[in-house]
Amino acid sequence: QAEVKGAWVCAHPLSLPQILVDLPADRKHQALQYENVVAHEGSSILRDLVLSPDRQHLYAMTEKQVTRVPVESCEQYESCELCLGSRDPHCGWCILHNVCSRKDRCERADEPQRFASELRQCVQLTVQPRNISVTMSEVPLVLQAWNVPDLSAGVNCSFEDFTESESRIEDGKIYCSSPSAKDVIPITRGRGDKRVVKLYLKSKETGKKFASVDFVFYNCSVHQSCLSCVNGSFPCHWCKYRHICTHNAADCSFLEGRVKLSEDCPQILPSTQIYIPVGVVKPITLTAKNLPQPQSGQRNYECIFHIPGSTTRVTALRFNSTSIQCQNTSYFYEGNDISDLPVNLSVVWNGNFVIDNPQNIQAHLYKCSALRESCGLCLKADPRFECGWCVSEKRCTLRQHCLAYESSWMHASSGNSRCTDPKITKLSPETGPRQGGTRLTITGENLGLKFEDVRWGVRVGKVVCIPIESEYISAEQIVCEIGDASPSKVHDARVEVCIRDCSPNYRATSPKSFTFVTPTFSRVTPARGPLSGGTWIAIEGSHLNAGSNVTVTIGGRPCAFSGRSAREIRCRTPPGHAPGGSPILININRAELSNPEVKYNYTEDPTIQKIDPEWSINSGGTLLTVTGTNLATIKEPKIRAKYCSSERENNCTVYNDTTMVCYAPSIDNPERSPPEVGDRPDEIGFIMDNVQALLIINTTNFVYYPDPVFEPLSPTGMLELKPSSPLILKGRNLLPPAAGNSRLNYTVLIGDTPCTLTVSETQLLCESPNLTGQHKVTIKAGGFEFSPGTLQIYSDSLLTLPAIIGIGGGGGLLLLIIIIVLIAYKRKSRDADRTLKRLQLQMDNLESRVALECKEAFAELQTDINELTNDLDGAGIPFLDYRTYAMRVLFPGIEDHPVLKEMEVWYRVSVSLCGVSCWGLTSGMERGVMWRCSSTSLQLLSCVWGVWGFQKRMP
Repeated sequence: QAEVKGAWVCAHPLSLPQILVDLPADRKHQALQYENVVAHEGSSILRDLVLSPDRQHLYAMTEKQVTRVPVESCEQYESCELCLGSRDPHCGWCILHNVCSRKDRCERADEPQRFASELRQCVQLTVQPRNISVTMSEVPLVLQAWNVPDLSAGVNCSFEDFTESESRIEDGKIYCSSPSAKDVIPITRGRGDKRVVKLYLKSKETGKKFASVDFVFYNCSVHQSCLSCVNGSFPCHWCKYRHICTHNAADCSFLEGRVKLSEDCPQILPSTQIYIPVGVVKPITLTAKNLPQPQSGQRNYECIFHIPGSTTRVTALRFNSTSIQCQNTSYFYEGNDISDLPVNLSVVWNGNFVIDNPQNIQAHLYKCSALRESCGLCLKADPRFECGWCVSEKRCTLRQHCLAYESSWMHASSGNSRCTDPKITKLSPETGPRQGGTRLTITGENLGLKFEDVRWGVRVGKVVCIPIESEYISAEQIVCEIGDASPSKVHDARVEVCIRDCSPNYRATSPKSFTFVTPTFSRVTPARGPLSGGTWIAIEGSHLNAGSNVTVTIGGRPCAFSGRSAREIRCRTPPGHAPGGSPILININRAELSNPEVKYNYTEDPTIQKIDPEWSINSGGTLLTVTGTNLATIKEPKIRAKYCSSERENNCTVYNDTTMVCYAPSIDNPERSPPEVGDRPDEIGFIMDNVQALLIINTTNFVYYPDPVFEPLSPTGMLELKPSSPLILKGRNLLPPAAGNSRLNYTVLIGDTPCTLTVSETQLLCESPNLTGQHKVTIKAGGFEFSPGTLQIYSDSLLTLPAIIGIGGGGGLLLLIIIIVLIAYKRKSRDADRTLKRLQLQMDNLESRVALECKEAFAELQTDINELTNDLDGAGIPFLDYRTYAMRVLFPGIEDHPVLKEMEVWYRVSVSLCGVSCWGLTSGMERGVMWRCSSTSLQLLSCVWGVWGFQKRMP
């Protein structure tokens, strides 16, 4: 095998093609591009390419950036075929790892069949059987693999990500089993009659799936008809007595009920069309084959008619295996806007066992009267409908529904029928030249049943009109060609149609007259155009819409007809023979119109000399001034540009023969945009009528630059600003690096108001107008339009009138709230005072009652003491000494209180403390002092008596 090498070639300004070089001499090409790598989107690549020291990467440089590009990207290929089919000399297929990589990155790549470097070395895998029924489980499968390495470490069989099973390898073959019944269900659920899955071989050594083959699970049971069951791609059987499709023939109840071939399927055969008049009781006989005889317990046959809006079931009788009859019944459908309604027909037995109808045989329900309101329409109906015209009742009906039908019922089959009272409803056209040749279309009713009825019966006044058989529509339309009316001086004439003869009952006269006119023309606009033709012109005159056909020639060449009216004919000029005037000739049917005074002038084709400026931006829309010659001969010129298979156009305005102004077309394309240094379009030119030489202009160096890119005003898109402050819009590509003095013309709108601009390479300085409030900022340049956000402009005054009104209103509202709160507080305080007084009064009453009760209790006590004294026989009450009594009252239960101890300090201060009142007894010290003041003994006793609860604390 010859050695091949890869190389990088900087042949395109935006990408790096990789090619094969040093191919064998017998190869047809000495170099082959195998990959195209984009190093940096939108930037030109310099020719100085450098390999990294390890030769694994290439350094590609643009004017502003260095990009490290790997010399290979093997991992992008996901299969052996894609990997080796790419022809990348660095890549090969690491088989057991199932990955595209370099050879030095593939483990044990030097061992046989571990690493594939040619397509023929890719692993091939087959399996037998290739398909099984979904009802079969754990079926033994035999797999044969080629181009595989030693598999002694073992492999597993994997059905995608559903199941995985062990396998064994014997004699170079791999044996494994299909999934179990429970594992098959999720694989095939909802998948129709088959599910194709990948059967993988998974290496136990690497844990990777390295080979695959398609394996099919088929499901016979989804088929609901015999033909779909047996005509499928899988071995399915139809059980016609059970009406099921199965892969197992043993599932059928009877041997004679098994169907394997489509010829043995029960089915309806095509026969004569079935036509059923509405409301008529009629049996329907159908031809079939292999119709099964219902067994014991099974229901008989039925015919089902699927009429829109309803379904009709009719009992059917099976004569034999080849014939069945739907019994007598009548059928209906709603409405009279359909004369013939095809109805789907089904034959079933045992309730819902449907007999196949492969030809989709239908029954046709029809109404004779529907859409057949005239005799002619009735008699031209399909003879199989058996509809006829009931003369006495003037309606279309069946023979049996026409009273006294023998004398007044007409049918087309009689061969000699013709309808009375023909009528003309429309003429087209209504005018024509006297020279004749106009094809007149006559529309109406009862205009004969066959062409022979009208062959000699059409006249326009006294001028014969010859009917054209190919355009005749029975009973409805006659097209005839009017003869020469020049000898006649008649201006208007009625059209007359006779059906065989011109007796009154068979003659029709048009309600409007046909008018013979003399068309003329007097002017052509525009009067000149390029020699290459293609100019739309209007030829003005009178009666130019007469006749049925018109042709226009200029200088003997046809002018492409577009349309016409009574005063104008529009057409597109052909190429001229030479500059100068060319005669115009108009043919309207047999009339030839000419006017020596009216000529169309051909001029030399326009030329383009210069486009200024020779650049635009991606979005186009910039103003271009085009200079040339004969430009004014083109009324609607356009400029075109093609870039990366996308072609756009834009309009131009002609000022004079040498100058016109165009708006550059956009080249916006999602696949590619011009780089910062600019890029030439694939094509640029002008659409000027049919001037082909200007479609592509090779003499211009027109360049497209990328659109400007602006930063948003703020992360939120909202910027606050005062009116006196300038708005700075930052971005890049604001000034395309074009030669000359022309610059991109920017417009910045704040709301709808433009602002004064100063433009630099990286920013626009906008002197904001005297506005306040919130306004959207819009930047426009040619066809480019962008909004960087919204501007919130605040007023210079501290408070605006709305703010003052708001503050005043807010202050007034606050004052009102304070007044309301004070009033509420005052009312609450008044209520509290009243409540306090009421409680005070209740307390006074309570004290009075308590005092009264105390007096009564004391009186009772005195009485009890007197009684006790009397009982003691003069001994009296056993009073304690004053010291003991006072101690028990003041300190009950305490025998050794500190006040009982003698302290010298108290004698020094006793004189000054002896005047303490009883209400100052708040500490032990004061109690001790009082105790030692003989002058306060009586006060103490009186205090004790006044203490609340004293009586309860008496020992």
